[in-house]
Amino acid sequence: MARKRYLTKTPLIEAREMFLEVVNPNNLAVEEIVIDEAALDRITAEPIFAQISSPHYHASAMDGICVRAEDTFGATEFVGKTLRLAISDSPGPASFKYVDTGNAMPPWANAVIMIEKVHQVDNQNVEIFESVAPWNHVRLVGEDVVATELLLPRAHRLRPYDLGALLAAGTVSAAGLVGFVGLLVPHLVRLAGARTHRVIIGAAALAGASLVVGADLIARVALPPAELPLGAVTALIGVPFFLALLRRLA
Repeated sequence: MARKRYLTKTPLIEAREMFLEVVNPNNLAVEEIVIDEAALDRITAEPIFAQISSPHYHASAMDGICVRAEDTFGATEFVGKTLRLAISDSPGPASFKYVDTGNAMPPWANAVIMIEKVHQVDNQNVEIFESVAPWNHVRLVGEDVVATELLLPRAHRLRPYDLGALLAAGTVSAAGLVGFVGLLVPHLVRLAGARTHRVIIGAAALAGASLVVGADLIARVALPPAELPLGAVTALIGVPFFLALLRRLA
C-alpha cells in the first residue's frame, strides 16, 4: 500500500472549525444513566453539582464517647472528671454517650474522646483524665463535599474515583427518589434503639425492604385506577424526616 503523504499542515483553529462543521456538539444525544460500572468513561453533558453534603450529619471520627467539650474542661492526668451515661435526648451536665466511628452525634454533644482514653468506673459512669476542645474527633457536615459544590464540569470523562464522588454526594440524584430509603432507614433504626453495626445492618435491611413494599402498596392503591410514582411516595416519607433531622442537628 502506497504511503499517504501530507503536503500541507492545517492550523489547529482551522482544523477545529472543519471538525465542528461536520460534528455539531449541540446535536449530540444526551441520556440520563445510573451511576454504576457502566458509567465509567462516559462524558458528562452538563456540570454536576452535589445534591447533599458528605457527610450530611456531624459524625464521630473515633470509637469512644461523645461529650460536651465544656464538661471536660479542668480534667488532667492528675485530676480526673466523672461523666454519667446519658439516658435522655437532653441530658444534664457531665453526660456522655457511647459512639462508634461514623455514628451521628447527638444534638447536645460537640466532641469525642477515644475509648482508649476512657476509664470505666461502672455501667453508668466513666472517668476521663484529659480535657478536649469543641469538635475534637468529629467529622463536620460537608467535610468531604458541601451540597451545591461543583463536582464535575461539562465534557468530563468519568473515572473510577469520579463515580465514588458522585455516589457519595448525590445518592438521591443517582438512584432516584427511592434512594431516600437508603438514607432514611439507618437513621430510623438508630432512633429505634439499635447501636451495634451488626444490628443496624440487619435491621436496616429488613426495615428498608418493608418500607419499599409499603410505599409500593400505597402507590398502587392510593388513587385507583391511577398508580402513583414510587419515588413520589418515598419522597413524601423521606423529605419531612430529613427536614426534622436537619432541624434537630442545627
